[in-house]
Amino acid sequence: SAQAIITSLSGFECGTYLISTNNKHKVLNRCRLKLPICSSIKHFATFDVYQKTKLMMNLRKIFATDNSSHIGLGLLILRLSFGVLMMNHGIDKLSSFNAIVDGGQFMPVLGSVALGLGLVIFAEVFMSIFLIIGLFTRLALIPLIITMLVAVFLVHLHDPFAKMEFPLLYLFPYITLLLAGPGKFSVDYYMTGQSGKNRKY
Repeated sequence: SAQAIITSLSGFECGTYLISTNNKHKVLNRCRLKLPICSSIKHFATFDVYQKTKLMMNLRKIFATDNSSHIGLGLLILRLSFGVLMMNHGIDKLSSFNAIVDGGQFMPVLGSVALGLGLVIFAEVFMSIFLIIGLFTRLALIPLIITMLVAVFLVHLHDPFAKMEFPLLYLFPYITLLLAGPGKFSVDYYMTGQSGKNRKY
């Protein structure tokens, strides 16, 4: 609780007021002298301490490191943004499938460029759809993470960092979602029956 000490004014002592933070409008220890000026000072002190308490509470909300009401929303934004962006890249590859295979510029898997490209399209398009809706999220993230790891350490390992940077920008959010889970705004959350009592995020 916050304590406002009001000393004498015009030769009179108005007493000490204790303002409870749980009940901001309650004065626990009333003024000992019932004077008009004392009543005015009491209301001023109550308002002043209330404003300071309200300011501190707002600051705590702004700088809070564990705000469960916003964590689920943040995870949703991560899933939607990176899911949609990656799915767009996969659709581009799918629409140019024959041209990419004929060009032979894609990394082959088991000696087949078509197989390697097909696996990447599968991850970037279909796994991104699961990521967006939050269905089997952690399982869907595994092919996406593997695809980005291959891009970083096999495809672009000896390239300038600018080319390696793109898959890294996707890799770290994917790992974050793998560790944190899809959040409460997901199909997984409701399929597993996780209510607010069982899970905060």
